[in-house]
Amino acid sequence: MGSVLNGHRPRPALDEMSRVLDHGPPPSSVAYAGGVRVTRPWSHGALHDATRPMREHVLMTYHGPAQSISRHDGRDFVEAVTRPGTVTIIPAGQSARWDLEGGIEVSHVYLPPGRLQTVTERAGACELRDGVAVEDTTLAHLLAVIARESQAQDEAARLMVEQALDLVVLQLGRRHAVDRHVPAPCGGLGRRQLRTVTEFMVARLGEPVTLDDLATLVGLSRYHFCSAFHRSVGMPPYQWLRAQRMHEAKRLLRDIRLPIIEIALRVGYETPAAFARAFRAVAGVSPTAFRRRL
Repeated sequence: MGSVLNGHRPRPALDEMSRVLDHGPPPSSVAYAGGVRVTRPWSHGALHDATRPMREHVLMTYHGPAQSISRHDGRDFVEAVTRPGTVTIIPAGQSARWDLEGGIEVSHVYLPPGRLQTVTERAGACELRDGVAVEDTTLAHLLAVIARESQAQDEAARLMVEQALDLVVLQLGRRHAVDRHVPAPCGGLGRRQLRTVTEFMVARLGEPVTLDDLATLVGLSRYHFCSAFHRSVGMPPYQWLRAQRMHEAKRLLRDIRLPIIEIALRVGYETPAAFARAFRAVAGVSPTAFRRRL
């Protein structure tokens, strides 16, 4: 990506978006597999400026009221309306003039081109079509999940974001690639494969576990591993891991000598607050209230 396009050398998308927006994107502290960066939902004001070529594909989805937006790239002029369920796609290397009246609530994903190949499994580069507030409720929902879950401080949430990113890439290949591509379906995991990955996760309830770790254990791509795991156990890996962590947390809470913060760390949560949120979502009460009922 070191070549000069349209008179400008491509620069990191996060830097370019920070340059043209009055309130720069708030990136998560985590860089996901392949160098993907994401933001939480945030608001910025009107935009009347041109974006220069960027290294990453930029994916946007919208969370607030409808807003008029237009893009002019020197060849085409596009007008649209942003609203929940729509997405904007700026392919890496594209430059264009943007006009947006008033404030808007949005979240971004900055996707390096190489990440597309991890799921679409193409031999060469996957070329994306641009889009301005195009209707794609599936992609918009996935991007909203990523924005929300990237704020959580636990490994299960990180796994969930990684799997959602793989599904984003799959949807991009299905709906927004110049040459559409869908990976061939696969069956479930074999009995030995399933035992290998579940034992690996259980042994590391308090440690980081990535989809790459799990897929490598059974010799599958990330996409095919997630599909096969779901087919075998009826839920995605992040959900299964979260269930195991909550089961272990309930067991540990029975020992009143253990502080809540120690239990949180043992089951993969960096802070008691993050642990309490996850526990309440499963058990309906806080860890402290659960312990009082014992």
